[in-house]
Amino acid sequence: MKFKYKFKKVLDLINRIETFFVMVFLAIMIGINVLEIVIRALLGHSFVWIFPTNLLLFSWMVFMGAAVIFYRKEYITVGYFVRLFSPNCQRYVNIIVNFAVMGFFIFLLMEAPALIEMQAQKMQVIHIPRYFQSLPLFIGSFSVLLFVFYDTLILIKGDINKWFLLCYQ
Repeated sequence: MKFKYKFKKVLDLINRIETFFVMVFLAIMIGINVLEIVIRALLGHSFVWIFPTNLLLFSWMVFMGAAVIFYRKEYITVGYFVRLFSPNCQRYVNIIVNFAVMGFFIFLLMEAPALIEMQAQKMQVIHIPRYFQSLPLFIGSFSVLLFVFYDTLILIKGDINKWFLLCYQ
């Protein structure tokens, strides 16, 4: 089995796992907010832990969701000027852009240990380490790095037809 095919299967699995967790986090957020509204309306009581829990779940949902969106190529791009170029030139422009994106995420991931170390204090109310709020940023960044790496492999290999199908379907 080819490396590219195995790598694509791993990326598909990562996407499915991240999609599942994003949906679970959204469902939990909706559930605890409905609970909060009902309890406050019926009993006039509000839970203190709802807001920090929502913040934590929102962080996980957004950063992992961004990786899912990136994998599915559902992000917004302005490709008007790039589309004016020939397909071969578009390929080179996209390779350059991919290398810039990979450079950014590599830098971010290299700084992750220092950033996590600075966030050792506990969050208020729910008393878990603060780095649990930034952890999804690094998980999502690693996923996006893998997705862009795969995309770059396709572009460099010259499989331009497959790349156009992935980007413009």
